[in-house]
Amino acid sequence: MLNCEICGRAFESFKKLSSHIWQAHKNEIKLEEYYLKFIGEKGKCEICGLEYKNLLSLSVHISRSHEMKSEEYYLKFIGEKGKCIECGKDTNFVSLGEGYRKFCSKKCSNNSIEVKNKRKQTCLEKSGYEYPSQNSEIKKRQQESTLRNNNGIHPNILTYKKLKEKYPLLVKVEELIEGPNGEILAHCKNSKCKNSKENDGYFEPTIYQLNWRKQGIDKNDTYYFYCCEECKHECPLYWRSASTLHNLITEDPEKLYNSSELSIWRKEVFIRQLRKNPEHIENYCEICGSTENLQAHHIQPIKLYPEYALDPENGLVVCEKCHYEKCHKKGTECSTGNLANKICN
Repeated sequence: MLNCEICGRAFESFKKLSSHIWQAHKNEIKLEEYYLKFIGEKGKCEICGLEYKNLLSLSVHISRSHEMKSEEYYLKFIGEKGKCIECGKDTNFVSLGEGYRKFCSKKCSNNSIEVKNKRKQTCLEKSGYEYPSQNSEIKKRQQESTLRNNNGIHPNILTYKKLKEKYPLLVKVEELIEGPNGEILAHCKNSKCKNSKENDGYFEPTIYQLNWRKQGIDKNDTYYFYCCEECKHECPLYWRSASTLHNLITEDPEKLYNSSELSIWRKEVFIRQLRKNPEHIENYCEICGSTENLQAHHIQPIKLYPEYALDPENGLVVCEKCHYEKCHKKGTECSTGNLANKICN
C-alpha cells in the first residue's frame, strides 16, 4: 500500500495517490512539489551515467536502453526487497522513488499505529476532532447545512416506521429498534464494541449502511453494521465474504477458517451465552443443561451456510453428547453423513 505523507491515508496505486493529493491537498502542495519532496529529485543512471530530471524518466530510460526492469535496478543499485512493517510479509514494488510498499495489504495499513496517528493529526488540524464523522456537533452542522440547501427537507431522511413498512425482513434480522426521535438504531457487529448486541448497545447507522446491509441479506452475503472504521477492521467477520467462502468450501473446507479464528468464534459464543443469561455463573448446554464437555455448535451448518461460519450469533453452546446425538441426528438433513456428502455450488 502507498501512504499519503501528509494525512496518512492508504492507496493501492501511485495513480490513486496522485489523484488524492491533487484533490485533497491542492491548496497545500502541488503534485510536482510532493513528488520532489517525498519521492525523489533528479535521477542518474548507475549503468551509463546519464542524468534525468526525475526518477520516472530514469525508469523509462532503464527499460528502453538497458532492457532492465525497474525492480531489478532498484535491488541492484538503490535498496533491498521490502517487508511489511506490520506483519513482516513481502510487499509489492512500486517505483524507483517509492521502492517497495510499506504494507502488504490495506488491513495491515489500517492496523498501523503510525497511520492511525497521522489520520488523527490530520482530522485534529482540519476539524478539531480526532473522529469528526462521529462527533455530534459536526453531524448537527452537516444536517443543518443539508436542510438549508433542501428547503428544510432532508433528502435521505428515513424513519424506523418507514423502514419497517418497506423492509420488514431487515428490521427483523438485525433487530433494529426505534430511537427517541423516530431514528433507526442498530447493533455494531464487533462484539467488543460498546454498541454491540453483546453489550446491549446501539448506534445510528447511515442510509448507506442500511442499503448495504439490505443488499447483504438479499444476496446472502456478509455486509454487517459497524459504528466506526476501527470496529470494522477489528471484527474477524469483516474480511470474510460469502462468495469467497462458497468457493473455498468446494475447493478445501479446511481453509474456511484457521484454528485461531475458530477459537475466537467459540469464545465469543460462550461469552454471548453468559451475557444473555446473567443469572448463570458458568456456561451450560442449552439442550440438557449439563456443564461438562461443552462445545460450540453451528446452528446453520457451515457446509450449507459458509457465510455464517464465524458469526457468533450462529453459535449454540451444547455438551458433546447433545452435539452429536441431537444437533447432528441421523436421518436428518444436518446429520454428519449428509453434510459430508453435500455438494455446494
